[in-house]
Amino acid sequence: MKDRVFLDTNIFVYTQSAVEPQKRAVSLHIIDQYTCVVSTQVLIEMSNVLTKKLGMRVDGVKQILTAVNDSC
Repeated sequence: MKDRVFLDTNIFVYTQSAVEPQKRAVSLHIIDQYTCVVSTQVLIEMSNVLTKKLGMRVDGVKQILTAVNDSC
């Protein structure tokens, strides 16, 4: 059984990073090792970072948020 851990926004944001492959790999490893728990605040922060800082399209961000919400 995997331990349940609360993951902060940056862990999920780094999974989408194309410019920081090491942080992406570490983040994906963390998510794989634990049963993750997130809050609504994390999802909102993630939405803002992905759209405003990374310039992702809203429809893509919705898919990512849905996947995170479903898996956590």
